[in-house]
Parts: sequence; C-alpha cells; structure tokens
Amino acid sequence: MLTGERVYWIPRNKESGRRGVIVDVPKVRRLARRYVGLRDVGVEVFYDSKNGRGEWGEDGWFGVTNKQGRQERGEEGWKGGATDSVLLGFENEKVRDSFVLGVLSVANGDGVKRRAVVDTDRQRVNDLYRAWLTGRIETYVYLELINSAGRRSKLDFSRYPVYPWIFKDGGEGDKKPDLENPDTYRDFSKPVGALEPKRLERFRERMRSMGEGGGNGTGGEEGFLYGTHYSTAGYTLYWLIRVMPEHVICLQSGRFDEADRIFRSVISSWGGVLTGGADVKELTPEFYDTDRKRGGGRFLVNAMNLTLGTSTVTGKRIHDVELPKWARGGKDFVKVMRKGLESQHVGQVINKWIDLIFGVNSRGEGARNSDNLFAKSAYYEAKDLEIERDEAVRDRMVMEAEEFGVVPDMVFVLEHGRKGEGLDGLWDAVVGGGGGQLDTPERRKRPQKDEGEAGGGETEGREDGGAKGSAEDTAAPPASPPGGDAWLMGKDAEDVVEKLTLRDGGAGGDHPQPGNGTPSRVTEATSRAKTWLSNVMSSGNKAGKEVGGGGKVAELPRQQTSRDGGEAKTGEIPPTPPKPKMQARTASAETRKGRYKTTSRRFFAHNRELLKNMDPVLTPILPQRPVFTDSVTGIVAAGENQNMLLAGSRDGSVAVVSRVDLNTVRLVKGAMPVSRVCGNLKAGLVLTCGYDDAITSYRVGESGTIDRLAVCNAHDDACVDLDVVNVTGTGGQIVVSGGDDCVVKVWSVGGEGVGGGEPLCDFYDAETPVMAVAGKMNGSKDECLVVAGCEDGTVRAWIYDLLTGDQRPIQVTGGGGRMGSISSLGFVHDGPGDDMRFLAGGSGGTIRMMDYDSLEKIVCVCEANVRTSVRDFVTDGEFIVGAGGNGGIYLLRVKEREGGEGVFGVEIVKEWGGIVEEGISKIELLRQGVGGGGKVDGTVVLVVGGDDGTMGMLKICE
Repeated sequence: MLTGERVYWIPRNKESGRRGVIVDVPKVRRLARRYVGLRDVGVEVFYDSKNGRGEWGEDGWFGVTNKQGRQERGEEGWKGGATDSVLLGFENEKVRDSFVLGVLSVANGDGVKRRAVVDTDRQRVNDLYRAWLTGRIETYVYLELINSAGRRSKLDFSRYPVYPWIFKDGGEGDKKPDLENPDTYRDFSKPVGALEPKRLERFRERMRSMGEGGGNGTGGEEGFLYGTHYSTAGYTLYWLIRVMPEHVICLQSGRFDEADRIFRSVISSWGGVLTGGADVKELTPEFYDTDRKRGGGRFLVNAMNLTLGTSTVTGKRIHDVELPKWARGGKDFVKVMRKGLESQHVGQVINKWIDLIFGVNSRGEGARNSDNLFAKSAYYEAKDLEIERDEAVRDRMVMEAEEFGVVPDMVFVLEHGRKGEGLDGLWDAVVGGGGGQLDTPERRKRPQKDEGEAGGGETEGREDGGAKGSAEDTAAPPASPPGGDAWLMGKDAEDVVEKLTLRDGGAGGDHPQPGNGTPSRVTEATSRAKTWLSNVMSSGNKAGKEVGGGGKVAELPRQQTSRDGGEAKTGEIPPTPPKPKMQARTASAETRKGRYKTTSRRFFAHNRELLKNMDPVLTPILPQRPVFTDSVTGIVAAGENQNMLLAGSRDGSVAVVSRVDLNTVRLVKGAMPVSRVCGNLKAGLVLTCGYDDAITSYRVGESGTIDRLAVCNAHDDACVDLDVVNVTGTGGQIVVSGGDDCVVKVWSVGGEGVGGGEPLCDFYDAETPVMAVAGKMNGSKDECLVVAGCEDGTVRAWIYDLLTGDQRPIQVTGGGGRMGSISSLGFVHDGPGDDMRFLAGGSGGTIRMMDYDSLEKIVCVCEANVRTSVRDFVTDGEFIVGAGGNGGIYLLRVKEREGGEGVFGVEIVKEWGGIVEEGISKIELLRQGVGGGGKVDGTVVLVVGGDDGTMGMLKICE
C-alpha cells in the first residue's frame, strides 16, 4: 500500500513468519524494475535505513573518489547510497508502473535535495556511462549499477549481479599478482566457456552434432554451446554458502550438497571453471566488496562453524575457503581483487566483457560469433510467457529460467567504450538511445494506425485513463513506464543490433562489425523533418487546414532523387543540397539599434518625452482568489476567441478560468504535477506538460469546455517547459520541449496537438536538467534557433534546419551576474523578424538579455539583478515586467547607455512588493498598451498566479 508518506508491505499470510516492511517514501533513493519469475511486474525499492549508512559503505559513501583521492559524498542519484532494499511484486505491469510513478512524485517533491532515481532508466545509465568513461566512479560501482539496469538484484538468486574473473590463473601463485602487468589478466573478450581452446572445441563439436538450429539466433531448440548459464541460483549460493546457509539448505531439500561440490578453494574452483565439462560460472560482487561492514571477504570465512563435510580430494574438513598462498586472509584477498578490477589495464579492456554480458555480444549473431551461445531457456522473456497458453509449459519455462539462469536485459546496443575514451556516440550506445532509426520500446508500446487500433487506451498514472476518442486519435500514445524506457530484450534487441550493423552495409555487402555503424541522429531527424514539412507544405496541406485553415501553400520546387539513388517516389521530399554556411549579421551599433526597435505592440506610449520621467502605477483589477491547492505553474489565454484562461498547477489540476472575473469554469484533476501550460496555438489548442513525462494536448471551447486530445510520451523524466514556434511562410507550428532528462526536443503540431510520439529532432548537450526552453525562426530563413536554460545556470542553444533536419550547436557567452537555476526563458518578439533577442531569468535574481549576434554566437546584451528569484516575465523589448519569488512585481527598462552607441543597459524603473505573500510563480500578459482601434493607451494588464494557488488580475499604467 502506498500513501503520501509511506510504503506498507504486509504479507497476506500472517502465519508465514514473514515480517512486513514500512518505508518512508522521502527516504527512497533508488528504484529499479525487476522480474518476478519471468513476469515483468516487480520493483526493487532502495531506501535509507535508520542509521543512515550507505549501501556500499558507512555514512552513505558510495565509493566515488574526487580529484584529491578522498571519498566523496554526493547528492546525485548515482552517488547517494541506500542501506536496504525490498523487492515487491505486483499484479501486473501497469500497477507496478503506477506504484513507481507515485513513489517518485512523493520522493522528488519540493525541498528534496537528493532526487530518487530509477536504475532501469535510460537517462540514468547514460549518466553512469559518462561518469565511468571520465573516471568519476569506480568500475566496481559501475558494474553494480549496470547489473541493476540489466534487472539483476541481490534479492533474486536466479538473477544475481554478475562480476568477472579477472586473473588468468585464478590468482594462483606464491606472489601477489602483478597488477601493472597485462599478462596477469584473463582475456575479457571471451566468455568463461571459451577461455580454454580445447574445451571450447568440445563445446563447438557438441553443438554441431546437435544441428545448429536456433534460427532465431538465441540458442534455439537444438544448437547451443553451454547448457548452463554463467549465473544461476545454484552458482550464487555455491559462492555464498558460508553466509547464506539457510538458502542453500532450502535449495538442496533440507541438507548441504555433497562435500566435493561445495566451494572449498579459489584455485580449485577456477580449475573447474577453466576445464570442467559444464562449469562456466562467473563471480559475484562479494569477491570485490571491500566494505568492512558488509563485505571484506566474510563469505570466505566459516564464521558459523557450519558442518560442510570432508573433502575426498584432500581428506580434510571443509571449513574456511582455501585462498591463494599470497593472500593473508579473506580481507587481503578481496582487497587485491578489487585493486585488480580498478587497475588501468582492466579499465581499458573490461568493456569487452560488458559487451558479452550486457551488450552487443550477449545474444543474437554477436553471441554466436563470440562463442557466447546458451540454451534457449537462458533467453526466455516476459513476452514468451504471455504468448504461451499451456499452463504446464509456462510452469516449465519459469522453472528452467530460475534454475538454469537467464541472460541480463540488454543495456547497450553498440560496443561499449573504454575508460578514458571520448563521449562520442554516448547516447547511441544505450538501448533506446539511437534515435528514431531504432525500434525503441516506446514505439513497441504504441498502437499502430494502420492496424485500426484505438489510440488512447488507459494512460498509466492518470485518473481519467489518458487520451480518449476514436481510432483517429492514435496519435496519442500511452505513457511510458515511469523512470524511462524499458530495456529492449532478446529478439527486440537483436533487431536493433542487426539494423545498426547493416545500416552501412547495403544489400548483399559485407556486414560491418557491431559498433562500426553508429546511427546518425541527424540523418533520422532529417527524415522526420521532411515528412512533417511535406505534410504542412503539400497541396492538400492537411495539417495546415487542421491547425489554422489557411490557404494552400505551394511546395518548394526541388529536383528529387530517392535515397537509394533512383528517381524519387511520389510524395517523397528528396535530400536538399548542402546549404552554404549562414552569413553572419554585422554587429555594428547602427544595425543592432535598427533590429532592437520595438514593434507596435509596445507596453507604453510611443512618446519618448512621456517616458523620461515616467512614474508607473500598479492597480489591482481583481484580487487574488484561490483556484488551486498548490502553486500556479502556467496561465494562457484559451478558446478560439481567447475568451478563457487555462491554468495549471503543481497539485496536478488544470482549470478553465473566466477571463472576466477569474472564476473557475471547469477543473480537471490529475495525478501528477503540471509544470507548464503553453498557448499561442491555432484552432483553440493548448498544451501542458508535467511530471508524467508527457505533453498533453487540450482544446478549450467558448463555453469553457475542455477536451483532452492527445498524450505524447515526450521525455524520460519530467517534462518541464514548452514553447510554440510559428514556422515562417508555411502556416505550420512546431513545439520545443525540455525536461529533467537533460534533453531538448522539437515536435510537430497537428490538428489534435502534439502526437505521433517521435520528435522532429532532439538535442543532448545539456549536462543538467533543462528548466526552460524557447524557440524562434531565424528571420526569413528555414532555420529555428532553439535555446534552453539549465539548472546549473547555463544557456544552451542550437540551430535546427527544418528543411534538411541538420542541427548545430551555438556558442553562448554569458554575463557576469549570478544567474542561479534558470527558471524562465523567452524571446523578445515571437513573430518574424531579425530581432533574435531573448531573456533569461534565474533563481539568483538576474534577468539577462541575450542576442543571437554576429558569427553565429549568442552574447549577453545587458543584465540586471532584482535581489530575489525571477520566476517569470513578459516584455516588449524595451520594458520588462518580472515576477519575483518574494511576491513582488518589477518593472525594468532596456536603454541605450549614454555615449555608447549600440551599448545597452537595464534599469529598474519601479518595484511593487507584497502582491502575493507566498511568492509569485507565474504571470501572463492579457493586454499590452493597445486599446480600441490600435490606439496606445499606456496600460499593461496582467494575470498573476501565486505559490499559494491563487490567481489575480492587475494593471500597470504609465
């Protein structure tokens, strides 16, 4: 049972002797999806214990070293230790995912310093991959968490974490191994079963005698090299018999195994692994765990004085494990093993072993070519169990998987990098990270339009069940499991690897080795962009009619050829010749001043004399009144005639509010906080995004009705901000989104909002969560400037070409003020034109004006500090109205400095405090300076949303 504060787990059978578990949700640090048997319905919850000690060490230390060599205590998910965990099983996958979503929403609430993370989240694995490649986490820690990402758990002996043998002789000898000598170590590119050539040849001969079979490339019914796996429940308890005897007795029907089959000696066990007829077992984490509380070689000592029998080989009683002669004891043995694992040589070669266990050589043709092929039962998946209707066969499948071991979920679809290697191809390496070319888990979960399936279905984690409507609403996919994409498994992952390896091979050509053909995100983005642009610009202009009903837009005349070199097929948009590098605008003062002129949508009077000594007055129109129970996160004008307001809140609600009196017309409650509401779309569309990781499209009617049209799974973590961009000359629109997964994406917009599930392009340069985004077409060009403000105060920017799909990063030069986390971002003018200025506001109190200027760089024009966090703002290019975290409203003015041609500054004209006692979270401009007939009346009308959930209306007069 999950409440707003705790997780309660109570055994159904109270007489079983099993104790319940109570976990404070704010103490949850990590979650990971797990299997229960072969069913994908489990989750492991890692949480802080009462003494606050870390899972891998005392006081939450996680084995991460800083540059000074000291242990580092961090607050990031991959650093934060968890002292205990519980493995829970649920009725089905949907209930499990809803539970995870609920835990995350509480554990990552306001005021939480360390965010809970999901080990099986693609973004998390990318973070770990980056950290390991750059040497920020140890190999031991990395393998522990990669095991978790592959659904391996210390609470499941049939899927226990796997670690490699590292010494080629098992550590045999009188002297300690020379850890600096590469000859000390095994060949990590080969599985254990292939280390000894003569034994490998026997395995191959046996497979040939079976008939290779296995047409699916995963072992098949007949052909396989190894009948048992490298990690089984029996192998795990073989190593851990001295610390977990009760489990061994349970596995062996109430007794210990025969004495000669008990773990007696490290060297003899290595000999069996190297030459035995069927023994191919790898090691467990305990062989490298130096923690003095939980590890330190305790599993090698018979501290319980168990009666394990007498060896017929030595005639001696089996007691403590016999160690290599150089080891002074279990602690010393484990310490040397750990040093070997963390050695420079192992860091350069263990990636090959990761490929065998979690990557491209773990299954399919990669496994066959690497002599890493197991029996069919090692590749059973949840979907195999679902397909099978015979109950007896289902039971046999589960029994085989639990007893003979299963391959971990595939985590990497390209060859794993070496430690210290560059980060190129990082995103493409992780399952699901190869862009639209890959058959990602998101796609597999989406209904297909051509199959006539209803597109909505129930959406996990939402009260009203997600998108509704007819079969035409298939553009609205169900929400992906919380915490990110599920991993591809078995044949699914093989298909991905095959696509990657064949991508550049061509029909009938030689197949390149996995990893040589890294998929190009830009190539796929080009295809998606052209498809979307074709829909908008075609003669039928279906998308254009849906969103705006504008006139027919002529197609761009271009010579077309198909991708395979032949003539273009009807309806195809062929590749566009490379565009010349954009000519930079001059940065002269005269040009800058010309571009910076405000439009007729000026806040205040055009008469410069009236503005010299202006004394603006703020007057309430409607006092703050309660609408939500938590802070307002978005306010936009809605309805075809803009006669309503749509507002969102952290309490998960979306409300339609009267623009006249701010009374609530309709309230739709949701399960997850709404982080942003986005308007300015055609056909009465409004978008929201939030902690459900999705973009939701609504249509608001004139009478206040609200219909949910589509739900698009946008990000792997909370979707934080949205912005709408009007595409020059097409009548179409695109949407920019940013999220806590550190990714910025661009989406197409149709008559039903954002749907289809695949972005036009995505940008991965941000190193911290993206808190704000904005986009604007670059003058009359087919290029869109996309900017993102990040949690660390940095601004990232890119140019995205809508015709070719090309994208390129833009250099950003910041100002000198303290920005803090960027909370708001917006262009001065949304319409067409050369004015590419935008504003960024941050928690440090700085409002900064920046410009996409000469040499394709973004520079700081001017900035000011209002001494409180900047939550939101509106501007006309000359005046800025900012909302403060202290509840105040600030009026600022951008002015050319005296004596400095083209040099601008920002001055604070007026500030009004105490508008909202608990702080202003959002403001929306209703009317700006233009009265009836276009006459300037010098009045700005604003709607103000507060942290207390209230909304009010006020005006500023010059």
